[in-house]
Amino acid sequence: MKIYHKKNFAAGIAAVIAGIVSLLQLVRDGFNLYNLVWCGMFSYLACTAFERSLSRELSREDLINERDERNRLLRMKSNSLTLDITMYTAAIAGFILDFLDRDANGPMSHIALGLFLVWLFAFFVKSTTRRYYDKHL
Repeated sequence: MKIYHKKNFAAGIAAVIAGIVSLLQLVRDGFNLYNLVWCGMFSYLACTAFERSLSRELSREDLINERDERNRLLRMKSNSLTLDITMYTAAIAGFILDFLDRDANGPMSHIALGLFLVWLFAFFVKSTTRRYYDKHL
């Protein structure tokens, strides 16, 4: 048995670990549908990832798609747009929650502070990567 695509194999191992954790939580907390669905989803993802990493044809197809310049550009654009949407949503929701909370130590102001920290972290990541690529490209 040969592993043709190591990234998919690692994703399969991560899905197996997450499924085992979900199964242990299911055993610990008793049966509930929520943990059962998570366990089933992680099992399906693990099987799919292992199948794609151990098949020569499927691995070759995945590698070609990863190396395609158009797919890489689309992935970079979508990741950038996702980061922008996260930043703006966190900032707007933080301002709204901070405005709605009349008490300075209320629960909504703590959530707003957390959202502002998310915005700050995303801003730091975006500016750092922009400086890195401006320097190296």
